[in-house]
Amino acid sequence: TDTVKNPDIVPIEHRPIGVEVEQRSVSWSYNYARNFVIIDYWFRNIRAERDTIRDAYVGIYIDGDVGHVNTPAYAQDDVTGFIESYWDPIRNDSITVNTAWLADNDGDPTDDGRFDEFSPTGALGVALLKVGENPLNELSYSYNWWVSNTNEEIDWGPMHRYPPMTWDGTPETDIMKYQVMSNGEFDYNQTDILDYMDSDVWASPPEDLAENMACGYDTRFLFSFGPFDIPPDTSIRIAIAVMVAEDFHQDPNVVGDCQPEKYNYTGVAKTTEWIRDVYGAPNGLGEPTYQGPVPPPKPYFEVESYGNVIDIYWKFQEAMETQDPITNLYDLSLIHISEPTRPY
Repeated sequence: TDTVKNPDIVPIEHRPIGVEVEQRSVSWSYNYARNFVIIDYWFRNIRAERDTIRDAYVGIYIDGDVGHVNTPAYAQDDVTGFIESYWDPIRNDSITVNTAWLADNDGDPTDDGRFDEFSPTGALGVALLKVGENPLNELSYSYNWWVSNTNEEIDWGPMHRYPPMTWDGTPETDIMKYQVMSNGEFDYNQTDILDYMDSDVWASPPEDLAENMACGYDTRFLFSFGPFDIPPDTSIRIAIAVMVAEDFHQDPNVVGDCQPEKYNYTGVAKTTEWIRDVYGAPNGLGEPTYQGPVPPPKPYFEVESYGNVIDIYWKFQEAMETQDPITNLYDLSLIHISEPTRPY
């Protein structure tokens, strides 16, 4: 996409858009951060004609193929959806998370009705952390999903009736891709497809296909955002989080192909909120801090010893009253040691 014109590599009609991309990925081995990766991108305008790139959108495309390694054709029963917000009881507020997710339809329990170490019980999620100095709540978001297939009758995805499109399903050309990235749609959750058979807003899905899609198919999604401009010789920093939210599936005893009412959507939302707390750029503004939970201040203590006895005097009130800035918890733990029942 930057400067390549060699016809041995790209089609003759290819026109480079003049964008240089730098990527940096960050992950940690700490328990509180083992289930996500933060990816920073810098998109730089290197157009020779020094034109400003206007109304740019960025899209994150995920074709997950989630399943147990011992499940045949495990990619054929994926489900996807979008979570805009959830209620956080600790903060006593509704938290916007704007997270796209994709998962196996039932977690692939074993034949004897349990989850083993290879069962995909989590959900893959993608969330936005930063777009330059644009407030995240002022961007336009789109979430689109579809099934790709060489059979045109199966290649299909939700879209609004108006304005009408000349195609559905996989966006194959550059123009189609831009239309999808900038359409401002939030497709309904895949498991809700049967509720939109006669919608005034959404194009009706093929009836026989909808039955099969409702509980999983070879689904993929595109989560996109914008618009923004990139002047010549400047770059814009964009950060996303790719996560696995644990325990999306908690019950291996599913009746039928799937039971979406048992999905743990809150776990996906909480994971996004946690990542944003660690990233540390509220609403996408400012420099990230990459700060995890911190211990409370070290309590002051004194030690006195006499004979075979040691007395430790603690002053832990300050530590007890210190709130963790990331978790918002007062998390100093005290250990009580009882009196010995016999002398040592």
